Amino acid sequence: MKFAKSISTHQQVKHGGPFSIPKHSEKLLDFSSNVNPLGFPNNIKKSLDLSKITIYPDQDSIELKKHLSKYLGLPTNMITVGNGATELIYDFCKIMPKSSVLIASPTFGEYEAASRLCDSKPEFFETLCLEQDLERFIQKIPKHGIVFVCNPNNPTGELLPKNSIEQIIKAAKSKSSTVFVDECFIELTDSPEQSVIKLASKYSNLFVLRSLTKSFGLAGIRVGYGISNKNIISILDKIKIPWSVNGLAHQAGTAALKDKNFLKKTQLLIK
Repeated sequence: MKFAKSISTHQQVKHGGPFSIPKHSEKLLDFSSNVNPLGFPNNIKKSLDLSKITIYPDQDSIELKKHLSKYLGLPTNMITVGNGATELIYDFCKIMPKSSVLIASPTFGEYEAASRLCDSKPEFFETLCLEQDLERFIQKIPKHGIVFVCNPNNPTGELLPKNSIEQIIKAAKSKSSTVFVDECFIELTDSPEQSVIKLASKYSNLFVLRSLTKSFGLAGIRVGYGISNKNIISILDKIKIPWSVNGLAHQAGTAALKDKNFLKKTQLLIK
């Protein structure tokens, strides 16, 4: 049996937060997964209806998208939902295969893994301070490619200001490239206003990744979402695995978004 080269050489990325750790020590503090230290909103427990697990979940995540739309102030046709943010990274790379990819590094390993699996060629821009190296980074942007920027970056924690990200977006657009901005941690910072989500209405070459996993402590349920122009969102929704977001995830995600004070409490705790 012959497999595609990208599959035969693919290796899964090792991540923090392994489930087996608590079995070894109840006193061990795990800082490797960076999930909300407050856990999850209290109203989630009350919202889960186990009687509905006999029913297939909404394949289009209509109700969850409505709540995300209200939460973000954006129309539902600019929002896609995935089984965690990582699924959306892979789906995004699927719709742009065999691309030249620029990745600011060190960073989250799934950008590289997803790119290689889709026969794309990643190039790494090594930096511990992208803000200082911004001009050199922009010069490296490929034509008709993908630019991955994690903001704030995992693992360095650097948070680029919105205007710097916009410079990258403009430069990429001039080269017909798309910018993928991972904002999975931005709601846990003291500067969430640096988000570029609203720029998705302005730039057709921008995709922004978010996650309820980190912000609302739902790592075990898996709910991620992406924001972009309606054309990219439409394509991503077409290639999604059917029912990838389960019913309990829909319930938990919807309930979490209703708790407006939870993130404020989290930010105060982190400070």
